[in-house]
This record gives sequence, C-alpha cells and structure tokens, in this order.
Amino acid sequence: MRKVVLVDVEGQKIVLPVSASFIEELSPKLAESWRRAGWKLERTVLLELPYPTRPPGSPIPSLLMSGVSLLLDRGVYVRYVAFSKGYFEGVDELNMEVDVFHETLHVLSNERWVRGEGKPLSEEEIVKREIAFVQRKFGEEGLRRRAKHIAEALRALSGAPAINGLLATLWIWEYFAENFERYKGVAYDIPRELERGTLEGLARAWLYYADIYDALLDEDLRELMPAVSSWALRELEALRR
Repeated sequence: MRKVVLVDVEGQKIVLPVSASFIEELSPKLAESWRRAGWKLERTVLLELPYPTRPPGSPIPSLLMSGVSLLLDRGVYVRYVAFSKGYFEGVDELNMEVDVFHETLHVLSNERWVRGEGKPLSEEEIVKREIAFVQRKFGEEGLRRRAKHIAEALRALSGAPAINGLLATLWIWEYFAENFERYKGVAYDIPRELERGTLEGLARAWLYYADIYDALLDEDLRELMPAVSSWALRELEALRR
C-alpha cells in the first residue's frame, strides 16, 4: 500500500501523503539521543517523517518540525516534534543541543498561544534567541559551527522532495486522531475558544489541498484524511450559513 506520492510541479518535487501511516513514532534509541541533548518537555510525542517538510514562505525544506497539533475534532492538543529521516545522521552534539533549544521555543510559544497567553513567536525572534543562546554557551566557535551546519543543511536540502508544512500539519492531526487511544494520555485540553480566523484558515487550507489531491492525484481527501476532513467540512458548512 502506497503511503506517499511524489509529484513534479514546475521543477519542484512535492510529496503528497495518501495515508497517515507515512508518519511513525521515532525509535526509542533516537528519542533517547534527543532527550540526552536536553529535551525537557514532558508528554511530547516524537515522530519520524520519511521526507523533509517545507516551512511556510521558505524555498528550502527542513528536517525538523515542531509545535502543538490541534485536534479540533476532540478539543485537545498534543505537543510534538517531527524529525525527517536523516536528521540524526547529519547532526553533532552541539547542533542537536541548539536544535533542542530552538524546537522547545516553538512548542512553548505555540502552547502559550493556544492557552490565550499571547501570539506565537516569529521564526525571526526564535533565531535571534538561538543566536544569543549559542554565543552565551559556546562562544564564537559555537556560532561558527552552527553557521557551518546550517549552510551544509541548506545545500543538502535544496531541491529535495518535501511535504508542505501546512499539509504536514493536517496529516499530523490526522495521525493523532486515528491513533487517539494511544495518545490520549499525553493530550491537553484546549482551554478556550480559538480565534475565528484560525479555524477558518485551517478549514480553507483543507479545502485547498482537497482540490490539489483531486487535480493531481484524482484522489478524494475526504477518504484519505477522514477525521480532519469531517471537521473541515462542518466548519466550511458553518461559514456558508
């Protein structure tokens, strides 16, 4: 059974998953490496993806993606970090520790927003804090090693097949929904009613990808992504009223 389809669109290799089974839990051995590097947030699910993800607005894919997955059909969220295959082969101890710092900021920032405690930090602000952290802990040599690591990663990932970050967000939600019994113990209640614009944006994102799957793969996203699709269709129907 196929899990993803690769599509070439104007020279860009796009990965379109067709089943939430393309997502797996990170192996215990690699998860322990991440924790030894300093990960302290309890009840965080560590996932593995077969391809990099492409952050919004970035032409270069990334091997890391993190935040909170909003299971809006259940009124809960789950903390997660998703690693693309190859991440652990290409990172040393210093850079993994910096990545832990960076992704911790992403998760906590998104969590504070869900709880109504402010807007998520921008990537620019997180990078500024990362630079200050590296300089404080590792000095100029640390900054040099970090810059070299990022430059090498950018060269290696340029042009690589990737999953759009927003599409990956929807599929991670579907993964948690389909496996909720396994993860309900690490889920947190969403303590407030989220902004109308957030809900509408997610519903319209689903509709956008539903059209893409229909046009490029002749596939019905309602069948491939049933839990998210059911929520999105209800939300779109409410918008039409």
